[in-house]
Amino acid sequence: MKIALAEPSTGSGHQSPGLWTHPEDESYRFNDIDHWIELAQLLESAKFHGIFIADVLGGYDVYKGPRNLEPAIVSGAQWPVNEPLAVVPAMAAATKNIGFGVTVTTTYEQPYHLARRLSTVDHLTKGRIGWNIVTGYLDSAARNLIGKDQPQHDDRYAVAEEYIKVAYKLWESSWRDDAVVLDRQRRVYTEPSRVREINHEGKYFNVPGPHLTQPSPQRTPVILQAGTSKAGKTFAAQHAEAIFVAGHSPSVVAKNIAEIRELAKTEYGRDPQKIKFLALLCPIIGKTEEEAQEKFKYYRSLGSIDGALALFGGWTGINLDVYGEDEELRNVPSNAIRYVHSSLKCQAISLTGAGPPSRAGPRRRPKSPDGPRRPSASTSQSADWAQRRSEPQSRSQTRWSAGCARPMSTASTW
Repeated sequence: MKIALAEPSTGSGHQSPGLWTHPEDESYRFNDIDHWIELAQLLESAKFHGIFIADVLGGYDVYKGPRNLEPAIVSGAQWPVNEPLAVVPAMAAATKNIGFGVTVTTTYEQPYHLARRLSTVDHLTKGRIGWNIVTGYLDSAARNLIGKDQPQHDDRYAVAEEYIKVAYKLWESSWRDDAVVLDRQRRVYTEPSRVREINHEGKYFNVPGPHLTQPSPQRTPVILQAGTSKAGKTFAAQHAEAIFVAGHSPSVVAKNIAEIRELAKTEYGRDPQKIKFLALLCPIIGKTEEEAQEKFKYYRSLGSIDGALALFGGWTGINLDVYGEDEELRNVPSNAIRYVHSSLKCQAISLTGAGPPSRAGPRRRPKSPDGPRRPSASTSQSADWAQRRSEPQSRSQTRWSAGCARPMSTASTW
């Protein structure tokens, strides 16, 4: 089994709000560049292949809302959160092989600008950058960036489709590899005949080009993607090299993987076996099984209910504060993350036997819906369990999420 990615956060809350209250937690050091350098070196020494940093551009303000940030602010639920791309060059300078994936949305930024930033970081990392393409899901971000609520879900994917085509043109067809000649005798830095405009004119973007940055080691960064809605699967099948998949059971994960691979093969002529899939695991390690279980129990006691409900509200667009404890959630409209709705329904059916989810579900489980927490007596036990979970049905790799950030010399939650 390959350990593909570790998933830290540029904040202290990420997907386990409240765990920053652990007396040994150091996730508050996300503002300290030494924290990121130490983390990158630790993970590279542990033979991780990459570090993936998620991101949001707004606060979680749905729960007890509308537009109420207090639960997220108080609990530290992805608040505050910094820009992920900024820490990558420092980590790259301190390592040799580990890769870096950063999340950037296609909904609120021009492709001409982002293409230059990613090319620059690809140069600085010597070809170790990846782009996790998202379309966003928080109205709070949209209000700050475009002055109104976000576009509809499938419309955001339509924008993303044109966006990435513009980026491809800038990266792949604007410069020849030999454009920069550095000819001191002729006093020519770049041959102008080897650089061209892309002249893109589309529904959402008009970008004449040319690309402002010379070709980087990869030209196009590794493309990552996480959507498992219908639009998300279509986008992933066409473009993604590695795809984050979520589900409450291996069979659900395997189904999503099979559907994306089939789309990639039949609709876009891709070799489906060359697409990597990444499933989430948060291992909790102890010297014995009993110690790991006790640690898991203690971590759960630190979890913030309000923080979990704030995250749930942002992910789904549903304010659970207006529902009774056992009131069923039926036909609730949302313009947020589609897969969370379907995942929650599947979890409710598998746990209770039938029926839609209720407000009590997220209250009982103040954690991310993306994947399991696994208490284990050793790192090898966690790895064995992850391999059993990912194969043979889904044949996915794993991304390991940190529940809390312990001091680097004693960190055991990885």
